[in-house]
Amino acid sequence: MAIAAPAGSSAAQVDELKMTRSKTEDLMAQSRALVSSLVSTATTLFLLASVSAFLYATFYYAYMPVEMVDMPVHLQFQPCEGQTADRCSFPTALIPVGNRQQLLQGQAYKIRLAMEMPDSPTNEDLGMFMACINVTGKGNKRIEQSCRHSITEYRSPLLRTLETVAFAPFLLLGLMRQNQKVAVEFFQTFHPDPHSEAKAFHLELKSRLAHVTRASLHVEASLTGLRYMMYRHSWISALLGVGTNILVLLAIFTISWTGFRKSNSEALGHSGDFTEETGGEDVEEALTAGPEEVEEGLSEQVEEEVAPQQTVGNKLKWFSIRIFLKLLLQTMKVAALLSLVLAGYEAAMLGSGATRETVMAAAMEDLLAVCNLASSCMPGLARGLSGLVRRLSG
Repeated sequence: MAIAAPAGSSAAQVDELKMTRSKTEDLMAQSRALVSSLVSTATTLFLLASVSAFLYATFYYAYMPVEMVDMPVHLQFQPCEGQTADRCSFPTALIPVGNRQQLLQGQAYKIRLAMEMPDSPTNEDLGMFMACINVTGKGNKRIEQSCRHSITEYRSPLLRTLETVAFAPFLLLGLMRQNQKVAVEFFQTFHPDPHSEAKAFHLELKSRLAHVTRASLHVEASLTGLRYMMYRHSWISALLGVGTNILVLLAIFTISWTGFRKSNSEALGHSGDFTEETGGEDVEEALTAGPEEVEEGLSEQVEEEVAPQQTVGNKLKWFSIRIFLKLLLQTMKVAALLSLVLAGYEAAMLGSGATRETVMAAAMEDLLAVCNLASSCMPGLARGLSGLVRRLSG
């Protein structure tokens, strides 16, 4: 004999199934929200880190000078007619500055020439000789010149004999050569001209007897302060720079998001208060009022609005004064900002040798040039505006 299950137990099981299903759905929804939150957070952090790294790399590329080390120097000379050993001109060389190797304005550089000279009898009897360098800009315009003397190292005959005997195996195998290195330092602190960009270096050895195996020009930046730290401790400076950029971007994002949320909440609150305060009474009064009362209310409102109004002349006068004051204030702001920008530009161009007088004088010259350019462009702009007005009116 079968026993029927009570109806209450089946209803309880259905309720338990519904509760279990709702809990499962809630848990799944929370899991999806957690996963989406983690994904959005990871994406945001990745974008912040990428933007910060890009900003630091851009700053490093623009701020750090380019070191031009071991630039090959190919000396050229004019041989005498009918002879191969004698030279009828001084050895010269032209070293162009590439577009990717520009000298940074405001940065001091050390420029020196490194020569490898063989221990030949001619070089032994050479004595002192002069070497000159000319830094030229656009159109071969000379920017800076320097001439320095140099001399080969003296070695006694006994020392040369002992050196040859001691290093004979290496000399025979070609692992060593009998030569010496001579360095000529042209500039200890060379500052690029802010008004003329360096384009090439012209070298000249003022000796027709000097024998040079190979030569190279070294242009090294004298790094100090932040540049020294960024060059010598690149990893530390990179971590600090990227971390600072991330903190700044996070602060900007947080402040902007907080202000946005606050403005939205205030706007929603004001709209709700306005509807609560005016939604009931004003609508009821407008619906219950008759046509005569509506006309009386409109006439009173029009009288209240017309009464305090001024004449057309006074309105035009105050409008003109307001526009003039606004234009004057904007002009003063633009002039002050332009003066600061020009002063900062001239200070950066002049470098460490800049003084307050030179910076102010250069900034005033630039400001006068900008004013002259603006005044020359004003007639053309006025004619263009008048032509545009005539076309629109026609």
